[in-house]
Amino acid sequence: MPYLRSLARSLNVSSPTLAVVLAVLLTGGVGCSLEDETVDIDDSDFDPGQATFALGATSSLSNSSDDLVFADDNGTVYTLTESRLLVEEIEFELPQYVECDDIEAQLAPEVKCDSQFDDEVDASDDDISNNAELKIEGPFVLDVATGELTPNIGEVPIPALRYQEIDVEFDEAKSTTRGVSSGDLIVGNTWIVNAAFRDEENNARELAIRVGFSGEVDVEPDGGIDVPEDGRVVFTFDVARFLENVPLTSCLRDGDLKTSGTQVLVTNNTDSGECLNMKERLENTLKASGGVRIEQ
Repeated sequence: MPYLRSLARSLNVSSPTLAVVLAVLLTGGVGCSLEDETVDIDDSDFDPGQATFALGATSSLSNSSDDLVFADDNGTVYTLTESRLLVEEIEFELPQYVECDDIEAQLAPEVKCDSQFDDEVDASDDDISNNAELKIEGPFVLDVATGELTPNIGEVPIPALRYQEIDVEFDEAKSTTRGVSSGDLIVGNTWIVNAAFRDEENNARELAIRVGFSGEVDVEPDGGIDVPEDGRVVFTFDVARFLENVPLTSCLRDGDLKTSGTQVLVTNNTDSGECLNMKERLENTLKASGGVRIEQ
């Protein structure tokens, strides 16, 4: 069975489907038998094994995992002190031909499976993909630096499969959102960032980003995301991309940013000079920061 699972993952099909194909080849066709016994394939035998899922942050600009740094388009370096994101849902697109019925018995309580067939095709047709996906339903407040979710569900067991893509959906937080208090700065926002930096006069400053939008960070590499049995898949945010192609230092110099004491504030209303359409630009940098790391 472990060999069958491995071969099935490499071919991007479920073990029951592969078993049927092998049975047909061995018997010379559908309906034939070996020693007068028909081949009976039970989907309940499909067990891909388990892995774990987590979230976290990295910085491609830092040599140390302790320092999460990023730079703007002017070269000013920022050190992350806080980043939180309102996560609405996490989705894992299953391999083609792996159906919810194949794996539901192995799913953790936090994980649901949803099959979404195209209304114009027959879901019983063996020649189509079932577009099934696993879901971890929120909302959660993600501490990007630590990977911790509030409410805290820890690392979540998921089937060890070759997923087609993994998506993290985000939205604006409300005072009624679970895990969010009424006075929390994330209320009315999706993403908040605090970071320390030095301006062009070498003065210590604090960058404060408070923006609200909805969308998703998706990772969909060619060949899928092969999660090994007993492995760990970490959905990462590359902090180094948070201000990619954003000339924040120029905006500060030109008076396009609000300031309060040493704090430099970026909000949905930051929309002038070289910081035009800042909300959309930050949404795009967040989307571009997503990645996946496989650990064994």
